[in-house]
Amino acid sequence: MFSLLVSAGIAFGQGAGTAIPDVSVNIPGSQPESKGVPGIIANIYQFSLMIAVLLAFAMIVFAGAKYMFARGNPSAQSDARDHITQALLGLLLLAGAFIILNTVNPRLTKLFLPTLEHIQAPEPLSNINPGGVPGPGTPGPNSLTDQQARDQFRAAQIPIKVGVLLEGVQQIVVDEIIALKRACTNCDVTVTSATDSLHEIGACSHASGNKIDLRLDPATLRGLDRYIATNFTSRGLRSDGAIQYQNPRSGAMYAQESDHWDVVVGCGAGVLGSFRGGGGGSGGGGATGSF
Repeated sequence: MFSLLVSAGIAFGQGAGTAIPDVSVNIPGSQPESKGVPGIIANIYQFSLMIAVLLAFAMIVFAGAKYMFARGNPSAQSDARDHITQALLGLLLLAGAFIILNTVNPRLTKLFLPTLEHIQAPEPLSNINPGGVPGPGTPGPNSLTDQQARDQFRAAQIPIKVGVLLEGVQQIVVDEIIALKRACTNCDVTVTSATDSLHEIGACSHASGNKIDLRLDPATLRGLDRYIATNFTSRGLRSDGAIQYQNPRSGAMYAQESDHWDVVVGCGAGVLGSFRGGGGGSGGGGATGSF
């Protein structure tokens, strides 16, 4: 029983951890890849869960011994039984709360410290794709017109935020989002940005038609956020702190930013590392968006 309780405590501690960038204080059962004050706070949070389980076990052992040595003393035996009951209820409450939160949304069981979002000043208009109009390093031969992309999204019943420009978006990006909607029929898959103005030009960017933004959907039990977190492969944190997930079939990268999912498709494996380090998402090589 002791080993089961200790294992449960370690599992709770690990489940509540977060991938905060390596801690100099190495607590057993904690995330070893955290450092600085945020990492110490995260490890204390995990460690406290394990301590709670161990204290409950110690209370059960103590109360059991007290009950054995209190033969002939009904009052002492009653107190010992109360202590055992309270310890078991505490363990049940701890496990129940963790299971409920993890079922509703796995992120609720993880400690995320608030971070400031990086804001970059707009570059001169000479380096910006003006409203998605094709230019050097922008949409290629497989890009769609705004109307073509809208028709495909409309057929798949995927809403598009008012004002979003789709001119020049790549076909593989549209295929990825439509496949996502088909795989998660209960998810709110809404396009919030694509090749709109003020996006930087690059080999794998909004301007090139390889990136698209989706609205966050954390409210429902079967929402988009939960679907991505449970069905895609975690790829750690981006340099700006955004959590990254990769579609295991298409290779598309999904980065969870403050108010949207930043989706990157068809950029090749070699681009993945650069986008992790540079604050952008990345996708798999030549993906077609299949699930």
